[in-house]
Amino acid sequence: MVAELKRVCWLDVDGTVKSGELQANTMYVAYLIYTVLPHSSGFDTVYQESMVKIPDEVICHEILYLKCRQTRELISNVDEPQLKPKYFPKLRNDRWMEIGLGEFLNEYGVEEEIKIVFREIKNLHWKRGLVIEGIEFRPKQ
Repeated sequence: MVAELKRVCWLDVDGTVKSGELQANTMYVAYLIYTVLPHSSGFDTVYQESMVKIPDEVICHEILYLKCRQTRELISNVDEPQLKPKYFPKLRNDRWMEIGLGEFLNEYGVEEEIKIVFREIKNLHWKRGLVIEGIEFRPKQ
């Protein structure tokens, strides 16, 4: 089952995982697994962002560009360092796209809830045509 964005102006998606479900003392990257339909719109802004939160503390904040038509060269010309993304869309073998949402160290110890947030809430224009398969947590390579 997947979620298809039909038409919204405020996009806010999140997922959680318990730290005990992941390998201890390991760096992880959370990935958004998605596709953008041909009729999509509203994802050409620099206002898409993601965060990794561990109980009330933001430990990672990223700016994202979901559309793969935007090239690294185009983005490298952005003058503001805070608007330069760390992660870029990648086509997977299963035909889904993936993009890193952020990384975190799953430290050994207390069981915590790790929350991943993907949103675009600053530019309230209409968005549509995004299909989300889910969020994956994988050890950082």
